[in-house]
Amino acid sequence: MEKIRRSTVPVLATLLLVLSTLLAACGDNTATTASTQSTAAPAATAPASIPTAAFNSATTAAGATTAAASATTAVASPAATSAAATTVTTAASATTAASTAAGTPKKGGNVTLVTTLEAKTLHPYNCTDVYCVAYVARVYGGFANTGGFLVTRDPKTLEVVPLFAKSWTVDQATKTVTYTLKDDLKWSDGSAITSDDFAWTYQQAIKKENNWVRYGTAIADKTNPNSPGVVDYQAPDPKTLKVVLNTLTFDIVERGDIITPLPRKVWEGKDWSDPTKNTQIDNPTVTSGPWKMKSWEKGKSWTVVRNDLSTAIQPPYLDSMTVVTVDNASIGFQKIKSGEADAFENMMGFSAQDVAEAEKLNNAKVYKWVPANASWQEIAFNFRRPYLQDVNIRTAMNWVIDRKAIIDKVYYGLGVPMYSDVPPSSDKFDEKAVQKYTYDPAKAKQILQSAGYTLKDGKLIDPKGVAIPKLKLVYPNNSPEPPKVAAIAQQEWKDLGIEVDLIAQDFNTVLKTIQQEPFDFDTLVLGWSANINPETFGSVWVTIPSLNFGNWVNKEVNDLYASALKEFDNTKRKAIMSQIQAIESRDGPYIYTIAQTAFAVVNNRIGGVVPTTLGIGINNVAYSYATDWYIK
Repeated sequence: MEKIRRSTVPVLATLLLVLSTLLAACGDNTATTASTQSTAAPAATAPASIPTAAFNSATTAAGATTAAASATTAVASPAATSAAATTVTTAASATTAASTAAGTPKKGGNVTLVTTLEAKTLHPYNCTDVYCVAYVARVYGGFANTGGFLVTRDPKTLEVVPLFAKSWTVDQATKTVTYTLKDDLKWSDGSAITSDDFAWTYQQAIKKENNWVRYGTAIADKTNPNSPGVVDYQAPDPKTLKVVLNTLTFDIVERGDIITPLPRKVWEGKDWSDPTKNTQIDNPTVTSGPWKMKSWEKGKSWTVVRNDLSTAIQPPYLDSMTVVTVDNASIGFQKIKSGEADAFENMMGFSAQDVAEAEKLNNAKVYKWVPANASWQEIAFNFRRPYLQDVNIRTAMNWVIDRKAIIDKVYYGLGVPMYSDVPPSSDKFDEKAVQKYTYDPAKAKQILQSAGYTLKDGKLIDPKGVAIPKLKLVYPNNSPEPPKVAAIAQQEWKDLGIEVDLIAQDFNTVLKTIQQEPFDFDTLVLGWSANINPETFGSVWVTIPSLNFGNWVNKEVNDLYASALKEFDNTKRKAIMSQIQAIESRDGPYIYTIAQTAFAVVNNRIGGVVPTTLGIGINNVAYSYATDWYIK
């Protein structure tokens, strides 16, 4: 799934979007939210239309290649990547090669990142924002890029490759993915990570009372034949996981990868949700990622140290990493300029207007890349409001949003226009299918006039003679771009006779406003961090209100998304996605504004920083394990 992001015009992403999904998950089809079976499911022979290699991988970690390691600043287009993964890469080999490309790595030292917002929890199953995703990824090892926990993505080819799993097979007849864990997986205390830890965690996560934030997208609704989630999770032996899904989808290997295991021996018998009753929630002592917790002074700083026993992911070169929370991006930028900080936690914490200045710094370098998992922004409508259910109103409001001005003046050229859920960087984008909204106030006014709207004393009057009420435009105020976009919308809509009150809130308050009764907003400036597979965005529209906070319901679009997930022929799937884009761009659940060019500013003293389509290191800075970073 996707992740709501706090800074969109802003993981949400992870709302997870990460909200990666709001969710802090990395994607419906890739991570987070058993009975035992004695025999392993056989791998069925795939029909010719299905890419067999994407289903089955028998490559072990020992025999893995270094394909990802060759990634350089020249990034590959998602459209150029293949649909099947026939070779795999270990995190260790990719990390080593990336570091070598930038210089000779050495152990030791600390890096300091700055962020304008921190995680609210380290509970993998309570994550609701990209900051939680980033923090959890470093200590547990999953979620860090566009993969989940068992599998991930090669940063050069974008193919699905092993992470904590070493291989997998798919039984198409039973819709079962069988994953084999890598050898010698260890918790940070040296004990073995087994399939029992996964299965036990699954059983806790699916309990209704534990309120897993991704339950609705990770677990199938058995009453719906199109629901693509998991229906059963089995651990037949210590190295094997069998995941049964409700439907056979083109991304089934990622979609079955929903569990970040918690150490059963540590968590069993403890409270699942309350950190005051279970200190393992926010101060975990046994973890599986490349970093271990050292300290967390909430609201101030979070420090992790190298986990030398990390197995699936190479231990970092650095001794430690500290994330410092600052009040705003300007303070963070000053810390980077002065050398007090080495980088922003993610690109969204950094103001686009500062990029030009940053490029002149002697102590830092600006990295830019076109993300395969694009971050894009929108202005969302609340369809609970009768007046916003009129497509003429939404369309007119769309025609007066000047995307070029937003790109040039708000994002300083670091973006391209968006018109649907599918970003232009995706191979599924169809520019012929979408309605491209240029800035055209005259056209907007003509649409309203033709639909029977009139102006009286500067106010828009509907065909029944009722004035359109003043709208509440909610936006997050933790970064500089959303207020600017909100102000642009306010002025342009005023010229149409639509008055707007701007409601600035911190990101966490925004989430409460849009996800909980009474849903006190009319429009919303926010954005998403997309999945590499745009076909998975359909899960957003059917998850109300946690993801589909505007309550837009379009059965045709929902059915098309369900069909896309089941279509293994890429050409046919692209055609389905074209239909979706045509409907979305014209019906307007959002005013899609821009997809951003990603960037990061990193101190020159840091080596091993290698941009790919997945970002800096393994992903953009917020999702990077930073295992390949070192002090020069």
